[in-house]
Amino acid sequence: MFKRLALVTVSGLVAASFGIPASSAEDDFFMLTIDKAAYTNQFKTGLTLTGTYSCFANFEANPEFSGMGVNVSQIQGKGVVVTGGNYTQGLICDGVAHPWTITDVWANFGSGPMGGMPATWKGGRATANVNAGVSTGECQMGEECQGIGADVTRVIQIR
Repeated sequence: MFKRLALVTVSGLVAASFGIPASSAEDDFFMLTIDKAAYTNQFKTGLTLTGTYSCFANFEANPEFSGMGVNVSQIQGKGVVVTGGNYTQGLICDGVAHPWTITDVWANFGSGPMGGMPATWKGGRATANVNAGVSTGECQMGEECQGIGADVTRVIQIR
C-alpha cells in the first residue's frame, strides 16, 4: 500500500510541475497549480495565495481526510529569512478543476515555541511550496488506506 501511495505522489509532483495529469494504472490523478502572484494584507503581515487543483480517485475519497498546506519563505537580507504557512481542509476529488485560496499566511522571523517573532512580507520574490492530498481515512500504520496527492514548489511574486 505505501509503495503505491509514494508512486502516485511522485507522479503527481512531476506531472503537476509540467501541468499534465498524473495517472496510475487505475487512472487516479491529482493536479495542483500555484498562481504566480501572492497578495499581502494592508499591514504586510499576512499573505493570500491562490491556485487550482483537480483530482480523480478510483476509491471513495473522504473530504474529512483531505487537505492542502502552504509554506512560503522569503529572503529579505543577509541572514534574514521570513517564513509562514497555513492550511485548508475539505478538498473535493471529482475530476473537475477547483480554485483554492489560502489566506492568513503570517510572516515570522526566527523560530521558537510560538513560531518565531512576527515579521512583514516585502514586495518581491519568494518561494511557495504547496502540498495537497485526499485519502480514504487517517492512514495509520497497518491500516488499509488509499490516497493520492501532489506537491508543487514555485517562485511567486509578492505584491
